[in-house]
Amino acid sequence: MRPDAGQRAELEKRFRAGQQCYNACLGEALRRARLMRDSRLWQCAAKMPKGKERNDAFAEAREEYGLRGDRSLQPFVKKGEPGWASWLTKHIDSQVARKMAVRAYRAVNDWLLGERGRPHFKGWFKFSNLEGGGVPNGQSIRFLDGRMVWSANRQKLIVPCEVDHNDPHTVYALRRPIKFSRILRRRHGDDWRYELQIVLEGEPLNPRRRGDQVVGIDPGIGTFGIVGDNWAHLVDVAAPLKQLAAEGRRLRRRAQRQLQQNNPDCFTDDGQYIKGTKIENRTNGWRKTQQRIREAERRLTETRKTLHGCIINALVQVAAVIVVEANSYRAFQGNYGRAMRRSAPGEFVRRLKQRADELDVEVVEAQPHGLRPSQFCHGCGGVRKKPLCQRVHEY
Repeated sequence: MRPDAGQRAELEKRFRAGQQCYNACLGEALRRARLMRDSRLWQCAAKMPKGKERNDAFAEAREEYGLRGDRSLQPFVKKGEPGWASWLTKHIDSQVARKMAVRAYRAVNDWLLGERGRPHFKGWFKFSNLEGGGVPNGQSIRFLDGRMVWSANRQKLIVPCEVDHNDPHTVYALRRPIKFSRILRRRHGDDWRYELQIVLEGEPLNPRRRGDQVVGIDPGIGTFGIVGDNWAHLVDVAAPLKQLAAEGRRLRRRAQRQLQQNNPDCFTDDGQYIKGTKIENRTNGWRKTQQRIREAERRLTETRKTLHGCIINALVQVAAVIVVEANSYRAFQGNYGRAMRRSAPGEFVRRLKQRADELDVEVVEAQPHGLRPSQFCHGCGGVRKKPLCQRVHEY
């Protein structure tokens, strides 16, 4: 998207309204979840043995407190607080507001099911997308004749988009029916860059086909071990990211020194933060350093995402079955800390499963407790314990 100054200001207003709408829906969902978990219905259901009666009891508690499905928070968005709904409708339409309600409900629902942690409210720099309903009647976010058209409260926002008509994939995709659209924003330096993402019906121009081999992969902290029928590779994922990680580390140390210099009462002589004190002096130099840190983190994330995509596409082209060692990547984060950000094995496995599901490639998680992969030797077939410093079998 190529917005001018006025269109950029209007987009920022609408993103601010979307952020407030999401936080309001999330606060209401958390309030209902807290009341539901403290209720007698929920506590009695939690003590029941697993089965249909227990599930029905949980469903009754969810119905009582309005957390039964994706549409549970839509009446709250429609009604809102006094003066709240009228302010939102000036900048976002009802379909975008309903999408915010669905996102907030799913975040709280995953927390209740134990699949994720407790959801947090979105700050200005964390809120990155707005999704429309895709209704072809002039409402919500649409792509029309090379432009983004968004109508909200009779205020139409039209932003030109940059489209490569020489790309055969783009030309083929634009001929397909559009299901819905969303606006993404990313921080590049000091400015926001806006992109229009279109979700289409049908298949891609050249769909990828799966292979016929059985491939095993072991995502590690810095390297990924991949084994096929008659080949093997050790991919160093962290090596291309070392320079970016070092840059972010230097910038974080610089920001820490700036805080210590301008808030000497909050730190000891050796640089340790004094608990209970409040850091008040944040200079413009510190804020510029924070912007540089965000830019370095963005480049590291984009580079890592590209590397993951290349590895995944290469795997699904040759594999019919992919065997992955089942590890607790949350435990890895506790043991290895920031080193996990380079290779991000948990994110890699999640994207691998998503891509494999699209191509009907089977992903099998192998439990290391019975297999003992670090002790088993494929050359002689024996099992031998080794110290942690030795990870390679010696024949």
